[in-house]
Amino acid sequence: MHLTGRELAGKPHVVDLGDRTPDAAADHALARLKSLVRRFEQEATPYRSLVLPMWKNRYGTYDDLARVKEWSAGEEGEEE
Repeated sequence: MHLTGRELAGKPHVVDLGDRTPDAAADHALARLKSLVRRFEQEATPYRSLVLPMWKNRYGTYDDLARVKEWSAGEEGEEE
């Protein structure tokens, strides 16, 4: 379901679960979420603004808040 909050509040989308049942897909998604939460529980895990650096020239909605353009202006290996 894609929810918009507009006049047409949403529209259904077909989700391809492959050979999984809906319950198995939900269990898999929950396991991945728990794994991600455990990773970010570690103090050494950084909260990166740009998760996919190969797209570092493309900016997302909140990148201005993260000051990505400003931080990207320095050269690689340059000390702060």
